[in-house]
Formats: sequence, structure tokens, C-alpha cells
Amino acid sequence: MQSRPTWCILNQAMNWEWIIYLGMFLGVGPLAIEVAGYVWHRFVEHWGVLGEGLTFRHWMHHEVAYPADRLRTNIYDDARSWGWYVLLGVIGGGFFLVLPTGRALAAALGATLYGWVVINLFHAAFHVRGHFWWRLAWFRRLARLHDIHHYAPANYGIMFFGIDRLCGTYRETFPRRDWMIF
Repeated sequence: MQSRPTWCILNQAMNWEWIIYLGMFLGVGPLAIEVAGYVWHRFVEHWGVLGEGLTFRHWMHHEVAYPADRLRTNIYDDARSWGWYVLLGVIGGGFFLVLPTGRALAAALGATLYGWVVINLFHAAFHVRGHFWWRLAWFRRLARLHDIHHYAPANYGIMFFGIDRLCGTYRETFPRRDWMIF
């Protein structure tokens, strides 16, 4: 039986490691943001478990910048919440506490890219009238689910609402006027 040359074994190991890094970047990082974002949005920004300051900032987003009767503007006014950046830092830093450095870096970069680019850009586009993504049916569906959030205690996700489904906060229809809380 002939043994493989050392370079073949190293090559296979390196390919496997890149698959793990890619999974951390594309899977673990974004999933951590989705889960933590749901928890943060629902329990911190709406229920106020970390105090009223963060809840008030988010209330400003709901009631001042984008009240239910004016969900679209010509330019996006940020959510006035620095808490999301702190949350992103905690998640990114947390990876380094529980994972080897290379994997932690891949997950933290994936989380950062997903959080800052995907979540921020999509959330901004939901509130900008005439944004070019409004031409896309899948975007209009996501925006509608986000709009429902401005009317009811539901749909705390920004991009994906799977966690809302798991936690019983998913809603596809607007509430009746006599049921609205905002």
C-alpha cells in the first residue's frame, strides 16, 4: 500500500479549513446577528429590559421618524440607536472568546458585514420612498412584513423572520385599527 505524499494531506486539510472559514463567515456570523438582533429588538428596544433609554431611542424611530402614517420618506433618518453597534461589538468579540482565532475572525467579519451592510441597507431602503429595490417583489414582501412591525408587536426580524415564526411573533397581516398599539 502506497502512502500519499505529505503535500496531498496538507492540501486536503487546508481545503477543509477554508470550508469551515466560509461557513463561519456566511453562516455563523449572520445567524448570530439574526438571533441577537431579534432578542435585542424585541426585549431591549421594545420591552426595555436594559432600561428606558434604549427603548426611548427606538420609540423615536417608531413614533417620530417613521410613525405608522408616514413609513416612507425621501431620505433615511437613522434609527437613533447606538445600541446596535454595541451589540455587534459584543457578538464579534464573543466569537474570540469561544472560537479559535481564525474561525472567530471569519465569524466576526461575517457578522459585521451582515450587520452593517445587509441589515442597515435593507432597513434604510424599507423607509425610503422610491428606492430602486422597491421594483423587486421579494423586497416589497420584506418591506411589508417590516411595515407590519410598525403597527403591531410582531416581526422583530429585519431580513428573515424565521425567529419570529419560532417565537410566535410572526404576522403577515396588518392588525385591525382597534388592536394597534403604536
